[in-house]
Amino acid sequence: MREQVMRAAVRSRAAAGVALLLCAIGCRAPVDLRKTLADLNDPYSADAPTAGADHLTPLATAVLEGSDARPSGSESEAIERIARELSRDAPRALLPEDREYFLNAARTAWRYGDQYSRPTTGMIAAVPRYDYATVWDLGSSVAMLFCARELGFIEEAGYKARMRLALQTLQRLALFHGAAFNKAYRVSTGGMVDDRQRASRTGFGWSATDLGRLLLWLRIVANRDPELAADASSAVHRLDFTRLVKDGYLWGEDLGPGGVVRSYIEGQLGYEQYAAQGFALWDARADKALRLAEHAIPIQVMGQTVAADSRRRDRLTSEPFVLMGLEFGWAPDVEQLARAVLEAQAERARQTGVLTIVSEDAIDRPPHYFYYYCVFANGRQFSIDVQDPTATVDSPRWVSSKAAIGWHALQPSAYTKRAIEGVEPARTPRGWASGVYERTARSTNTLNVNTEAVIMTAALYALRGKPMLSLSTAASVPRSPDHD
Repeated sequence: MREQVMRAAVRSRAAAGVALLLCAIGCRAPVDLRKTLADLNDPYSADAPTAGADHLTPLATAVLEGSDARPSGSESEAIERIARELSRDAPRALLPEDREYFLNAARTAWRYGDQYSRPTTGMIAAVPRYDYATVWDLGSSVAMLFCARELGFIEEAGYKARMRLALQTLQRLALFHGAAFNKAYRVSTGGMVDDRQRASRTGFGWSATDLGRLLLWLRIVANRDPELAADASSAVHRLDFTRLVKDGYLWGEDLGPGGVVRSYIEGQLGYEQYAAQGFALWDARADKALRLAEHAIPIQVMGQTVAADSRRRDRLTSEPFVLMGLEFGWAPDVEQLARAVLEAQAERARQTGVLTIVSEDAIDRPPHYFYYYCVFANGRQFSIDVQDPTATVDSPRWVSSKAAIGWHALQPSAYTKRAIEGVEPARTPRGWASGVYERTARSTNTLNVNTEAVIMTAALYALRGKPMLSLSTAASVPRSPDHD
């Protein structure tokens, strides 16, 4: 029994879990727990602890010292609570070679940000030689600047000047119908554009999903630097949240035929929960959108229990799960699904011999240029989706650079190690391409701000051993005086 408990504790991925789990069932460790954990710790196994025995809670320390302290509640509830809290908050041990890898990967990514940053707006081009960006891209610009400072690539004064410029740009961008950031803008000027990238005074709609990513990173910036909080808050509180959050969901809006405004619930499983968290961090809760179980239907893919969307709006892919893990940590139900999504990809690789790491990515392939490679979409396993709902495509198929590096930061294993080695041809002197094609292992040759931003975030997560933000301590930033 004690051996089973010890191994269960190690699976909870922290030495504190050993002490707490032993405490929960009222037994004592007959051996030196620190030595046992060191013996069991294989950083690339599923049983690897996140941090070694130095990461001990007061209760764990009490148990090691022979105290009679016990967690409250039933044994099963205590064990579940311990595993949940430790998986969210405990820093993960990092191999020296991985530390060097992540730092170098981030440096490569930052070369793109440094080269394609626009001094007039503080924003970073979505792709080279392209002067337009979505709000999701703007969120990635903020993320890259933040990570560059945290990783030591730019000095403090330079960071604050560039970030303040970006935040001030957000304060002056024209809004769609006075309610929310338009779907796209010119990066060099901040000018609003229509759906054909022509200058526009009205725009063509907003994406609540894209807004959620931007809101998340504005909260991260505001919490990290109080002197930037007022600028971040001023940008956020330009939004009319009463039109963005209704009936528990996130709502998008755009122009239909004849310029008629259309309003609709926005989001798919994973993306919806990710974006909704961004809104919640600014006190605009979309409770139904936050709940993964609200529309999740269990299905089997490659022997793994994953989830389909009951609304038949499936784009089950790595992206939102990687972002949630890196930026604010996984809730227990999200973690379970995230692990299954990754394992389904690993199983496809085992069965087919084809390295599989799926995500959404920019790829310079007409006519769509942006593709979603999914574990499940449109009723099919490992299918490709695009923005055009009338289109049916089955290619390209690629191994995503940002997903490979993100998964290796979150769930390092022999498979994710193989994945980061597999995307190495996507590394260039100017940044990371979006990935490599499955069959040829040749680079997609498409550099973009989102690939670079996620890679930098993954590196920062790996080096710090924790997400960018702790939801349990994310304080609300008050509105600026101009918006009271």
